[in-house]
Amino acid sequence: MAPIRPIAIIDGLLRRRFVRDVLTLQSGSVLQHGISFVKSVLFARLLGLEGFGLYAVVLAFTGTVAIATNFGQNQAALTFLAEEHSKKNRDGIAGVLRYQFTLSLIAVILLALCAWFAPAATSVLYANTNSTLAVASQLGFLYLLSGSFDSIFTNVLQTIRSIRLLTILENVNTLLQLIFASVFLFFGKGVAGIFLGFTISNALMLCIYLVVYHRLKSAHHLPSIQDILRSKTPMRTYLKQGLWIALDKNIGNLYPKSFFFVLSLVAAPATVGIAQLAFKIGNLPLALFFPHVSRMCMSVLPSIRNEGLAKLRQACAQLVKHALFFHALISFGSLIVLPFLAIALYGYEYAAMINPMLWIILIHIFAALNVANSPLFRMFHKAHIPATFGMIKIPLELLLFFYGLQIFEPLNAFVLILLFDRVVSLWLNGYLYYLLKLTR
Repeated sequence: MAPIRPIAIIDGLLRRRFVRDVLTLQSGSVLQHGISFVKSVLFARLLGLEGFGLYAVVLAFTGTVAIATNFGQNQAALTFLAEEHSKKNRDGIAGVLRYQFTLSLIAVILLALCAWFAPAATSVLYANTNSTLAVASQLGFLYLLSGSFDSIFTNVLQTIRSIRLLTILENVNTLLQLIFASVFLFFGKGVAGIFLGFTISNALMLCIYLVVYHRLKSAHHLPSIQDILRSKTPMRTYLKQGLWIALDKNIGNLYPKSFFFVLSLVAAPATVGIAQLAFKIGNLPLALFFPHVSRMCMSVLPSIRNEGLAKLRQACAQLVKHALFFHALISFGSLIVLPFLAIALYGYEYAAMINPMLWIILIHIFAALNVANSPLFRMFHKAHIPATFGMIKIPLELLLFFYGLQIFEPLNAFVLILLFDRVVSLWLNGYLYYLLKLTR
């Protein structure tokens, strides 16, 4: 038996462009989450437990309502862009980008209406509401509105495999958000100032993305902005698949936003803040690793499929195996480090988040088994399967959560519903195994 040579294995992995791109995204993710971590610590310290709880309530309210403005254009466009770019079809690329721009524009209009009606909605949903919650909610919707077109450019950068530039720009946006929000906080603008800073950052980034796209379009055979807006490519195919993806994605986005929203209706803002911090920190091992592997799968697996089903099965098996190993390794290390780090950074005022945070780290290990699910369902035009499953699962989970809040402490009920969601979702893996085994 030949001896195992770790250096040779690592060198072989690094020769693969997919691995290099994932590592680039991973490096950027570490920096991005580091900035985001500093941001949450700063907000928690400057706002205090009650103020941070109010910030969490605004995020829960705006995030849940904004789900209805997602038509699946960002996720569908990434898949379609990869296909058209592989064919060097400039007109096809323009058609996909026009589809994404059109639906993003509709989302902008809906978010503007949400901002207009936010004060009336908060006065109905939350007892004893004040003007701070109403104004902050309006600015929260404007923040989401200002970032509606960013995915058009990030999809293009990922499709042309300009991963390093994509990583840099995403981190620049995160850093700008931190800077602007901190300035408004220091000037006493409170929760509303945070969302105002976020909105200004997104507006600046949109200008930067436009300049970058203009410089890249000639080198990568991309259509101009004018060509995109004038494209005559029918959007019917994109809309049909995109709406199924939207349904799947929107239902997925209800996890955990809808749980925070339900919690905000029955618990004190401080409890909502504790739950959000526990999820944010407990989700850190998953967020550092999983999204970028899944993101690369969206553009790489469609190419592997052209080599045959056997190659696709082999690639998916390797993805799941390695994702589970590395995510579990990161998670068990986080169980030791994160509790001490959280107390040191946030203070004993937030100590109640430690127990739920530890459970959330363990629960999220299951997610590594789903790393290739979304691109596979979309490639086989089966996006309706997870969407239908989610339509059944999420309402059931919300009912169970309401019931659990009557029996358990709010934080315990929150952890239990997260565990239920992860375990039940494993059914989709069984369906995909069946699909890959029988599809010819």
